[in-house]
Amino acid sequence: MRAVSAFTTVVVLVALAVRAAAVNVTEIALEIDQRLQVGVSEIEQLVQSALESAAAAGTTVTATTTATATATEYVTVFEPTKTGPGATGTATAEPKETDCMYSTGELFDMYQAFLDNFMYPANIAQANSVNSTLLSENCVGRIDDTREFDGRELNTEYLFGLFAFLNNGTGVINILGQPTNYTIVEFLGGCNTAATSALVNLYVSDLDLNATIQLDFWFRWDEEGRVAEYDATIRRASRLYDILSDVVSARLSGSNVATAEGTTAWKSLLVGSICGQATIYCTGDNLQYESMEACEEYLMANVRMGEVYEGGMNSIFCRSLHQNMLKFRPEVHCPHVGPSGGDMCRDEDMDYETVVWGYKKAFSSFIYY
Repeated sequence: MRAVSAFTTVVVLVALAVRAAAVNVTEIALEIDQRLQVGVSEIEQLVQSALESAAAAGTTVTATTTATATATEYVTVFEPTKTGPGATGTATAEPKETDCMYSTGELFDMYQAFLDNFMYPANIAQANSVNSTLLSENCVGRIDDTREFDGRELNTEYLFGLFAFLNNGTGVINILGQPTNYTIVEFLGGCNTAATSALVNLYVSDLDLNATIQLDFWFRWDEEGRVAEYDATIRRASRLYDILSDVVSARLSGSNVATAEGTTAWKSLLVGSICGQATIYCTGDNLQYESMEACEEYLMANVRMGEVYEGGMNSIFCRSLHQNMLKFRPEVHCPHVGPSGGDMCRDEDMDYETVVWGYKKAFSSFIYY
C-alpha cells in the first residue's frame, strides 16, 4: 500500500509539473525522499513518460534529475518553453520585485475612486478631460472580449468615454448601458496591485431597463497613485448579451420571444446608428463611406452581427462600441467603423491562440512580488 501511494504521488506531482509548464510557471522542483520507498529508476521512468506526453501535447519541457548515492532525495526541475504564437525563449517574463508603496486601505480607496469616476455622470468629466488623471501616461489595459489599449488617451476614451454617451442626441443607439451604481464584492490588495470585483448596474436607456454586470479588474498603480496597468473581465457577458439581444428582437417583432425578423431588425437599427455617426464625424480625410446608404448597404451585407467575444473583431457589435468614440478623435476611430474595421474591429489578429497569449503583448508581466 505504501509503495502504491508513493507511486501515485509521483505521478500526480509530475502531471502537475507538466500542467504548470502550460501556464508558464518556470520552475517546479519535486523532492521525494526515501520515506516514500520509491526507487530512483521508477521515478526516472515516470519523468520520461511525462516528458513524452508533454511533447505529444505540444508542450516542450526539459528536465534535469539528481539523486544522492543513497537515493534519499530525488529532484526534478522542469523548465518549460512557450509554444504559443510567436514563441521565443522561456514561457513567462521574470516576476518584478516592487516596493510596497501602499497599504491595503489605500489601495481600496484608489479602487473606490476609480469606480466613483466610472459611474455616470462622473465619467463625463473624465471622458471630456481626454487624459484622465486617474491613469498613468503610459497606462496599458486589456478588456476581455475586446482588445488591448495603450496610453492614457486611448484608455480614457474606452474606460470612460465608451459609457459616457457624449454623442447622445445625435441618433445613436447603444447596446451598452450607463453605469449608475456599484457594490464591491471582492478585493485583495497589497503593495501596489489589487484583484477586484464589483457588481455594476447599467441603465440601458434605449431599452429602458437595468442590467447588472460583474466587473473584475486586476490593477497596478504607479508611485503617483495612477493606474499603470489593468486587466478587466466582464463575467457572464455572453449570457447578458444574449438576454438583451433577445429582448430587443422580441420587442421589434411584436412577439414575446426573439424571432429571426426581430434580430434582423435589431441589426438594421444598430447599422443605422453606426452609419449615422460615421456620416456626422467621419468626413474629409476620415471619410469611410460615400453616403449613409452606401454604409448601411455594406454593413448589412458584409459584416456579421457578432457574438459578445467578437467585441474586437469584424462585427456590428464591435462597430457599435466604437461609434461612441468618433466624437473624440475621428482620425483615430473612424477606421474602426469603416469597411476595414481599422486596427480594432478586424479578424486577422484575433484567432483563439493569439487572444489567449495576448497578455504577452499587453503586459511585459503581470507578476509582482
